[in-house]
Amino acid sequence: SSYDLNMVTAHDVVEIVEHDNEIYFQRPTGPFSIDDIATVQRVEGEVMTEPDTFGAFTLADTNGATYTIQLDSELNRRGVTFSPGHKLRATGPLIYSYSEFAVVIMRIGQLENL
Repeated sequence: SSYDLNMVTAHDVVEIVEHDNEIYFQRPTGPFSIDDIATVQRVEGEVMTEPDTFGAFTLADTNGATYTIQLDSELNRRGVTFSPGHKLRATGPLIYSYSEFAVVIMRIGQLENL
């Protein structure tokens, strides 16, 4: 039970990959702009901050550029997290929300440990 509500715990499949097809993505060469919204971006680097309440954390590349990674609410609820210092590659669509650009991660397969 959780908050006096009965709950059922069930296993579900997080991701099935039947074909190893790459999707088209771009690697940023600098800060994101309005023109980058809705494009798929791939960023990699070191995790700099703990995820906040909404699953957002900062990644810094080797050139010192920082990028916000936004975990989907379901991944955030499942406890997917990365500690500062962890090396990571993230691929996902770019959104602009609350005056900030963020690469959105909706499936665990969009993240790769480096």
